Amino acid sequence: MHALKTYAKLELVKEKIGVDGMISGEQIGRPLGYANNAEIWEVIWDSKINTEGSRRFIQGLIDKYNHTPTSRFYLGYAAMMQILEAMQWAGSTDIAGLIKALDGHKFDGLKEGRSYFRSWDHQHVQDVLVGEAFGKELGLGHYKILATVAGDRVAGTLEQNACQF
Repeated sequence: MHALKTYAKLELVKEKIGVDGMISGEQIGRPLGYANNAEIWEVIWDSKINTEGSRRFIQGLIDKYNHTPTSRFYLGYAAMMQILEAMQWAGSTDIAGLIKALDGHKFDGLKEGRSYFRSWDHQHVQDVLVGEAFGKELGLGHYKILATVAGDRVAGTLEQNACQF
């Protein structure tokens, strides 16, 4: 919160200098104030993604809860769906079996490209969205999606990975 308050006080929004990391996402507008949220960010997911999987996910949430999903809903849904599928494939909840079941697993990450878990480091590789915040709360997403970058393009390779399992 101190970083966000300092950010607003220094009026960094005028320069479109974003604050990145754990505090990004559409909820950034709440503590910053929406007028101070007009930067370019990486966006984990946005309700304007027009894929069949995203449309089904959005409509399912609206039908059941009368609420448009945010990226926080997306994160919970994506994680839970993959762990439940892994438990079915492994036939148990044993951690080693779940890891093995997810190795190389490809799935609909509700984005343009397929999401998958790399077998050599268990990293979830997915599209990265680049979005510009509107500077006001709009209800159905707070970003204009500027670009989608394929996960393979930004994920490090085995040769670049300093950590070896």
